[in-house]
Amino acid sequence: MRIHRFLWMLLAFEINGAASARTPTPKAEVGWIYDGERTCIFDESRSASKPTRCAQYYMQIQRKTEGGSVWTEYRWMWKGGDGLEVHYRSRIGSMGISTFTIGELFDRKSNLPGHMSKNAVSYSPSREELVIGVPGDGYEFSVKGGAL
Repeated sequence: MRIHRFLWMLLAFEINGAASARTPTPKAEVGWIYDGERTCIFDESRSASKPTRCAQYYMQIQRKTEGGSVWTEYRWMWKGGDGLEVHYRSRIGSMGISTFTIGELFDRKSNLPGHMSKNAVSYSPSREELVIGVPGDGYEFSVKGGAL
């Protein structure tokens, strides 16, 4: 009985401690890690090049080949107000390391077929800026602030 009472007291302490946290991390789907606030320009054809504050998230997924070698795949997500959200996963090259990458993009508010493209290209004009575009479709997204 004492153990049962102790566990309830411990649980109540944990709940109260979590409720009094000073700076809560913005919520995202399970698996996404908050990586700070940035300035984004969502698809320029839609928002008339207006910069907006956004939150950057990333996800790490461990992949394994049949031969047994393991590598980490990174996925990125940016969320702004009014439901603006962009997802990007590079297939060729590593963001922040390569001069450019080729990957997959999803933006539910875009005019892209199916709101996505498997032919997106990203490049970094500087260490603190990333541009993702879809050649031939006129889509462009950019993010600034913090090392990407």
